[in-house]
Amino acid sequence: MDGCYSVSNYVCDNANTFFVTVPHKTKIKLGRAAKFEEILDDGFPVYYFNFLAYGQLGARLDNHKTLTGNLQLIATPASYIYINPTIPEAAAMAAEFVERHNQNPVLKIQYQKSKDVEVEKKRNRFPLVDLLSQNPNRYAGAQFTCKASLVSIDASKGFFITAHIADETAQAKIVFFDAAARMLFQTDCNTLIDHHGYTDPYTLPAPLTILIGQPKIIQFRFARFCRPGAKDFVADAVFEDIVSPEKESHTETDIINQPTASAS
Repeated sequence: MDGCYSVSNYVCDNANTFFVTVPHKTKIKLGRAAKFEEILDDGFPVYYFNFLAYGQLGARLDNHKTLTGNLQLIATPASYIYINPTIPEAAAMAAEFVERHNQNPVLKIQYQKSKDVEVEKKRNRFPLVDLLSQNPNRYAGAQFTCKASLVSIDASKGFFITAHIADETAQAKIVFFDAAARMLFQTDCNTLIDHHGYTDPYTLPAPLTILIGQPKIIQFRFARFCRPGAKDFVADAVFEDIVSPEKESHTETDIINQPTASAS
C-alpha cells in the first residue's frame, strides 16, 4: 500500500492501555466492511513523524505502558524503522554538516597519560585557535597542552584564579584550582597571606605579577559548565618551559619584595 487512502466503514474503540503506539485516546477497528479509496497525490508528504521531545522522556521512565521506558524505544508490530528516508530538509542539513565537518575536522586525541613528564608535556599539543574552534562536547575527559604566556591574572575570587593565556594563534580564558595553581605560582595562598602579608583581595601579589608574560606549558581541559557560546578551560597541571638565566636569577625573596600591582 504505497500511497494515501480514504478509509470508511470502520469502527472506533478506546485505545489500548498497553504498548501505546500513537498519542490518541481512540483506535480504529477495520473489518470486512471497511473500504479504502486511494487519494491522488497532490502534495502529501512522503513521511510524517510525531516524535516525543527528549526533555519529556524523563516523565515516562516508570511508565511501562508507553513505548519509551528507560529512555529507549520498544518495538511493537506497529513500529517501523526508516533508514536514510528521502527528506529534502534532512539532505540539506546533512550537506551543511559535512561541509562544516570538513572545515573543522575532529582532533585526534591521545587519552592515555604517560609517566614520562617530557612526553606528557607534548600530549595533545594543539594551538589555541584550533581548540577554540572545536565543540567541547566531543572531548569529554580529554586533556590538552599548549605553550602559552599569561596575559592577565584575576585572584579576587578567592577559591580559584582566573587568567587569560595566549600563544601565537589566539587568547583564551583558563581557571586554576588548587594543585594547578600551586604548580603555576610555586606557592600557595596561605603562604602569601600568613607569611608575606598579601591580605588585600583586590591587589595582585608580586609573585603572581612576575609570571605575566612568562611562557609556560599548561595542561588543561574544556570546562564542563560554562556560559553558552563560551569555551573556557580548566588547568590540570603546569610544566616549566626552558627558563632563561635572567629569569632564573629571581629568588623568592626578590619576588616577594617587589611592589604589588592591581588585579584588574
